[in-house]
Amino acid sequence: MKIQKLKFLLVVIGMLSAASASATTCLGSNATRMGTPGDDFILGTSGNDVIDGQGGNDIIFGRGGDDKICGGEGNDSIRGGPGNDLISGGSGDDSLEGNSGDDKLKGDSGDDSIGGGGGKDRVSGGDGDDQIHGDGNDDTLLGDSGSDSIIGGGGKDRISGGDDNDILSGSGGDDVIRGDSGDDSIHGGGGHDDVSGGIGDDNCTVASNSSSHHSGCEVEVEDHHKNNPNHP
Repeated sequence: MKIQKLKFLLVVIGMLSAASASATTCLGSNATRMGTPGDDFILGTSGNDVIDGQGGNDIIFGRGGDDKICGGEGNDSIRGGPGNDLISGGSGDDSLEGNSGDDKLKGDSGDDSIGGGGGKDRVSGGDGDDQIHGDGNDDTLLGDSGSDSIIGGGGKDRISGGDDNDILSGSGGDDVIRGDSGDDSIHGGGGHDDVSGGIGDDNCTVASNSSSHHSGCEVEVEDHHKNNPNHP
């Protein structure tokens, strides 16, 4: 009789665990892989995974497929993989990397470090002082609230600092850069950029050999030839 009761109890526990996993969602989908309240190491599969790290300082690799990954609470490190991934860091100071593919990444709250990787990515820092960088493609990079540092990289990027005092750099490509509110420092870089400081006391640096359009900021012209001894 005791053995039968034990078997029944184990079956019930198993059913509850499965129900709990199926009820957990990440970015609108039921989780296929789930962490614990502690510090987890989670690997996705070659398919389309939905991963919920939950609490703790987790390390998550999506691997192949178009994955949805949620870090949850804690300082998480998340890498998407080669597909078109959706990644949410959750609360905490997270490190997010999209890898190749056209990814969408959001840091949420905390001071996050976010890289789009290859592909045409959309990155949103969320609350906190975030560091955001694109790559060689046409990315959309949004700082949101907090004093953010954003570097576009190559490609035709759209960069928006959001609230507070941001440092924004377009690097190569014909970029559209908006400082929004706060006292921002904006560097257009190479290319024909469209730069607007927005509200606040902003400083914009543009290249002397570009035809950049700028407004709403004090402008400094950067001479790319002044340190070149071969230039007349």
